[in-house]
Amino acid sequence: MIEASSIALFLDYDGTLAEIRKNPADAYPSQEIRELFSILADTPRLDVCIISGRKRADMLDWFGA
Repeated sequence: MIEASSIALFLDYDGTLAEIRKNPADAYPSQEIRELFSILADTPRLDVCIISGRKRADMLDWFGA
């Protein structure tokens, strides 16, 4: 078995974490998603990456750095 010093988790935003909406601005993250990312951010040795075609500014506004 190979041991990793850290793990990277890549998650797609639109259509996976958030439902597709007619107006893309309406596809902001739910409270449940925000809570999930808070838990993931506190997990040692876990790097979480969100894959999205959205503007970086929007993603930073919603999820922070």
